[in-house]
Amino acid sequence: MASGDFTKGRQLYDGRSFRDGWPHFSVPGVCAAIPPAIILQCIQAAATASSGANLQPWHFVVVTDPQIKRQIRLASEQEEREFYATLAPKEWLDALTPLGTDEQKPFLEIAPCLIAIFVERYGTLPDGRRVKHYYATESVGIATGILITAIHNAGLLR
Repeated sequence: MASGDFTKGRQLYDGRSFRDGWPHFSVPGVCAAIPPAIILQCIQAAATASSGANLQPWHFVVVTDPQIKRQIRLASEQEEREFYATLAPKEWLDALTPLGTDEQKPFLEIAPCLIAIFVERYGTLPDGRRVKHYYATESVGIATGILITAIHNAGLLR
């Protein structure tokens, strides 16, 4: 293995090893606009993910409208309140404690944009036939991981 391969792997690890549960935006002025081309490149990178039968069972939606981001925040916080209050097992809550996470999600409004990722369990082939997307959840998980890595590599998160 060439030493360059090791160096690139180490750089990727070093850039991700600090993860603490809260997004920290490195975009100057936090609410500054991100050039759409950068977001598109990150999504294009995510779309290279392996997927069951190579059917790409995902749909990405970029949200920049402040009112829609607020609605997403409010709905997310409502779900999280229910989760923390009634649904989460104690062991899960204990595992979350060191991260300092809770139902408060202000970053959903602070972030310059949100990228919603939807799983598509079925699709339509070019000839109009409906087709099941196999391993859709797993495939979307892989694409999401690549998206997050691309966003970090673009310098949008620290």
